[in-house]
Amino acid sequence: MNSKELLISQYIDDELSLPEKAEFVEEISADRAFAREALALVRQEIRLSEDLVFLPPGGQKAPKTRPRRRALRWAAAPLALAACLAFLLLARPAKSPAPAAPALVAHRFVIYRPDAASVELSGNFNNWSPIPMRPAGNGGYWEAVVSLPAGEYRYSFVVGRGLRVPDPTLLAREGDGFGGENSILRVVAPG
Repeated sequence: MNSKELLISQYIDDELSLPEKAEFVEEISADRAFAREALALVRQEIRLSEDLVFLPPGGQKAPKTRPRRRALRWAAAPLALAACLAFLLLARPAKSPAPAAPALVAHRFVIYRPDAASVELSGNFNNWSPIPMRPAGNGGYWEAVVSLPAGEYRYSFVVGRGLRVPDPTLLAREGDGFGGENSILRVVAPG
């Protein structure tokens, strides 16, 4: 008996805890082949339970009475599982395609600061965490390339030990709330 058959048997025989039953239902809802196998075994259990005859001690066929409680629970478990499986297989919504990730646009940030020992880029696209920029050649230019989804962003350059400078190549700016300015960049999706 493989592990999936054992799991089905344990479910039918009511040998699983509630969390284990939940895992079982999740697994069969995700794996159609496993769900078909479970449903086939449940149907087999149903057929077998229909043929059961309860004999009293002594071997004589008992008069028609209600079966013992344990037998009822054993016989009801496959019916409950069959109902759950049917519901999961028939009522399960069609899988919708995963939403496409937004297209990213590589934007090159550049500033001319030949006097700077270091320059960082800080903006709302990265929660204002400074990104180190690297020298672009030997002419005093600094650069950083950041991939951004379409949208509007605020940023500034941090020169040396904390001097915040807006991007001199962009006219769109706003106050940063601390007496300085941030540049406003509008990134347009390709297409």
